Amino acid sequence: MRYFILLLSPLFLTGCFSTTMLDKAARDRKPQKVYQIQDAWEDTASNIIVNFTAKLSGKKRNVPAYMIIPVNTLMRVYLGDNRTYYALSPGEKNLYGVNRIHPVLYKTADSLGKLAEIECLQEKVQEGHYAPRPSDIQVLHRFRLPVKPHKLRYKMNWNYYKQKRILLLYQPDTPYKDSAKIIQTLLISVEPSHQRKYSRYLLTPLTVSADLVTIPFQFGMLFLLPWAIRY
Repeated sequence: MRYFILLLSPLFLTGCFSTTMLDKAARDRKPQKVYQIQDAWEDTASNIIVNFTAKLSGKKRNVPAYMIIPVNTLMRVYLGDNRTYYALSPGEKNLYGVNRIHPVLYKTADSLGKLAEIECLQEKVQEGHYAPRPSDIQVLHRFRLPVKPHKLRYKMNWNYYKQKRILLLYQPDTPYKDSAKIIQTLLISVEPSHQRKYSRYLLTPLTVSADLVTIPFQFGMLFLLPWAIRY
């Protein structure tokens, strides 16, 4: 009997279903997605410029867009810091248009293993047209789309990172490295959309009903659990 109580306790002690649902709904954002990468190159200031077609928030589908990312500068900052998780200061965010740089595990058949993610601000995405590529640029940088974005694994704040975001994989010709780190692949991402998604609120009648049905069981479990643990 006590094993049965211990087995069911996680189900009935998770708290109010409605509260959990409302908490998730408050974090839901409209999905964004890159459909196709056009090209990418490095400018004279060592910034990486990448053109792509994406679905942005709302009805904006197949929108031409581009980003200018100071990858080389950011990686020097990241590799020069002893922390694996680097949150940029307010001044750095304004300067680079980036939130943070941190490790991520990519579990796919690509066998990429650990890589670093540069998370850009929404304002970094310039929409409406592609950046013109200079005619003298011959070397294009290698960008591609993640094969299975849902296979990305983060150590913290999973509810935030599982939002459908703009994601690009970048493989530099020369890996970034110092005495302790070697980074052969970068994940260039954009923070979740600022526009909220409200569809999860439609579950409110169901979660309220579930709370009303399970309240007696939750109170009963609170009394039985100490007995099950003790004996």
